[in-house]
Amino acid sequence: MAPLIVKAGLMTGDDVIHALRVHRAILSNHFSVAEPALFGSFARDQASNKNGVDVLVRFYRAIHWEPYLDAQFCMEDILGRSECLVTEKDRRPEVWPFVEREIVNV
Repeated sequence: MAPLIVKAGLMTGDDVIHALRVHRAILSNHFSVAEPALFGSFARDQASNKNGVDVLVRFYRAIHWEPYLDAQFCMEDILGRSECLVTEKDRRPEVWPFVEREIVNV
């Protein structure tokens, strides 16, 4: 799949949020993604072209590794860059307070 959002220059957090909102139905209907939220450098508007996108997600149903990876690859296709998909159960207690402060719901 070709990137579904193409932008010359630096992509911003607002661009990422917009792209995920536009494709929210696809993420929900095909991959059971509920409530995606942006965090990390894009949420702080400190991203460079080298940064991947960090997305916290909850799934509507229990999933195994294959649908998880399919959802991640779909988001990478939408954004045209690497992406780190984190579930609520994957979050690490020692870094969660820092992540929680910068979450931007999509």
